[in-house]
Amino acid sequence: MTKRTAPTWLLFSLAGMVWGSSFLLIKVGLTAFSPAQVAVGRLGFGALALGAIMLSRRVAPIRDWSALRHIAVVGFFLAGLPLLIWAWVGQFLPSGISAIFNATTPLLTLVLASIFLPNDRMTRTGIVGVLLGAFGLTLVVGPWQYVGEAELRGTTWAAYAGALAATSCYAIGFVYLRKTLRTSDFSPIAFSFAQISMGFIAVLVLALPSGLFAQVAFNWTALGAVLVLGAIGTGVAYIWNTMVVGAWGPVRASMVTYVTPVVGVLLGIALLGERFSWNEPVGMVVLFTGIALAQGVIPVRRGR
Repeated sequence: MTKRTAPTWLLFSLAGMVWGSSFLLIKVGLTAFSPAQVAVGRLGFGALALGAIMLSRRVAPIRDWSALRHIAVVGFFLAGLPLLIWAWVGQFLPSGISAIFNATTPLLTLVLASIFLPNDRMTRTGIVGVLLGAFGLTLVVGPWQYVGEAELRGTTWAAYAGALAATSCYAIGFVYLRKTLRTSDFSPIAFSFAQISMGFIAVLVLALPSGLFAQVAFNWTALGAVLVLGAIGTGVAYIWNTMVVGAWGPVRASMVTYVTPVVGVLLGIALLGERFSWNEPVGMVVLFTGIALAQGVIPVRRGR
């Protein structure tokens, strides 16, 4: 069993904090840009940021063509296609509902990993932790609060299907990455640069017929949102995520999607003056208990 060290927990937490603001930033970006432009800009800024880090750290790019073919697939499923889908979904769904769909990632990853990664199958305690985390997340977000909300009126099933498709992409990407590549064989920076660059190329091709050259209502706030989404959320955070996947495996690493809605709630309290309701602190306790169980932090006695 891989030793779970404090640095891995720190990287996991940092990625969750950064990605916790992503749905809000997507909403801001969409005030000026089309979904295709947000996705392409996000990946483009991410690739530039990672390239700059590589140059400053004098990290050599990956030249193993066999590995690059696998990284291209990982980039498509973990970065390219889902980010384009989320940008489109952001036009129709509130960020809280998007967060709930996003948090199905560990459950889908658990199913795929049990089929394709027999050596990474989780214990019963780990599975309970994943399910408990999902329940805690539901309490935090409180989907009942959105019943009858004006923003959801007229939302088509296509938006819900799109959100589920995006999380399915993440699950496929996590499992494929674990099955085909040893991330420890590469620099996390070089690996993330290759992954995001491949995702950028894929999205650029996909976005050409879907509004890439649409007229924009430019404003600096929207551009800043896309820049932060790219440089931090799609650049630096992917370095952290690559390291977490290598240390913990795909299912446990994908539980970062449980953390992101909590960050969104805390940002609402800190920046927008929102208040706690009963479900949020209770849900957070349940959520983090589930994560701790899944990571093996909480010891569980087994009967003889």
